[in-house]
Amino acid sequence: LPAPIPLGPLGIYGFRGLLGYNYIATKEVVGLSSDDRWYDYYTHPPRGIHTSTFIGPPESLDYTAPIALGAGAVLGTSFDNGSILSARVMMVLSLPSLFMLDGRASILSSRLGLDSSDEPPFYAFVAWGDNSIEMGIGADYQLPKDKGWILELYAEVQAGFHFNAPKAWYVNFGTQQAPVHAKVLSLLTAQSFLMLSAQGIQIGARAELDIRKRFGPAKVHLQAYLEIAGHISFERPQMGGYMGAGGKIDVDIWIVGLS
Repeated sequence: LPAPIPLGPLGIYGFRGLLGYNYIATKEVVGLSSDDRWYDYYTHPPRGIHTSTFIGPPESLDYTAPIALGAGAVLGTSFDNGSILSARVMMVLSLPSLFMLDGRASILSSRLGLDSSDEPPFYAFVAWGDNSIEMGIGADYQLPKDKGWILELYAEVQAGFHFNAPKAWYVNFGTQQAPVHAKVLSLLTAQSFLMLSAQGIQIGARAELDIRKRFGPAKVHLQAYLEIAGHISFERPQMGGYMGAGGKIDVDIWIVGLS
């Protein structure tokens, strides 16, 4: 649009649409199986709704009345051309497989475009398909951008509910394999996760301090950490946990080192 459509402090900077007859969103087109999650479909590069993750004829002709409809828009702060906050949202109905909402956001950067190739640092989605609802929200943010010496943040929340398997639900605030991660001033690192399901609860956190300084001919390295974790099992009444802490100091003066 030549000028944004005002919505209070925000404005709509553009619209986009999608229409595909005999086109359908499927997990198989990105190398997944029907048993995989829509989250894996959503995060497959390029993340989100993209025409490359749809199949067309002749494969789509095996489905009954396959059709894809979508609409989206770019919004942003209106007084600065979207530099403080901008978002790109898209809604797609792909019959008979999927309904999805996809949102991306960026702060303190140039406004997102309708077809920007850059990956925004914040995202959220809702997917309804295969008798399940999956939701997610996440961030992969650095300040300043591409360097992150002030702040590095990685966080992800996932949830899934399956109508045909009520006990297969889960809500994860980070996972044990990919915890919520924050690093401040390249000195303090914190990680945590909380995983909830019908099987039980898993929780863990770790904080680590890493300081490297030079004082004339002396180099000092200070490192310390604290880690805790625990779990509760609902299938077998059981619980457990642990705590760990440690640290070290290294001092190097020319060719002499102390630890």
